[in-house]
Amino acid sequence: MLPSFFHISGTTYDGTGLNGFDVAMGLIYLATSIGAFVVASGLWAQRASIWMAAALLSLLMIGLDMFSVLWWGFTGLDNLSFAVHLVVLGYLNQNPVRRAFGRPATTFLQLTS
Repeated sequence: MLPSFFHISGTTYDGTGLNGFDVAMGLIYLATSIGAFVVASGLWAQRASIWMAAALLSLLMIGLDMFSVLWWGFTGLDNLSFAVHLVVLGYLNQNPVRRAFGRPATTFLQLTS
């Protein structure tokens, strides 16, 4: 049996019924938003360990953006979100930024340090 939050009644912005899948996706987006605040504070403090977390979070969000387009259809916010996460990945992979976070100035998202 599913937890009670999967049995929510209501409608979404397009008039369809709200189901457990929509609620689960909302919780995933909530978790990634909280993670984004943690990553942002780590980037602000230039913690070397947070560089990879920021890159992985941006890749995860690009994947969720693509899934959102396939599942619910295209919106302008998908375009904006996709662009923002590409910019974040581009910023993280600039040589001065990589060096500031203790990463070698080499290939895209290289895992070794």
